[in-house]
Amino acid sequence: MPLWQNRKEPCKLYTVNSGIMTLKEVAVFLKVKPVTIYKLLSQKKIPGMKMLGAWRFKRELIDEWIDKDCVAGVKRAM
Repeated sequence: MPLWQNRKEPCKLYTVNSGIMTLKEVAVFLKVKPVTIYKLLSQKKIPGMKMLGAWRFKRELIDEWIDKDCVAGVKRAM
């Protein structure tokens, strides 16, 4: 079973203190499948950086991205 589908175990994927998350951790945090994160990355819609061939995400930037996207969604709905 993929890690993002494991509902029996509490999310212990990222440590809040580090501030850096993996792709799987971001998927769990946003409650989406990892493939969704890959799609957002390919469309350059989510802030991320590639380090040594693996995607990494700053928690602070993900939080800002969520806030910005929510505000933009509200403005579009008006």
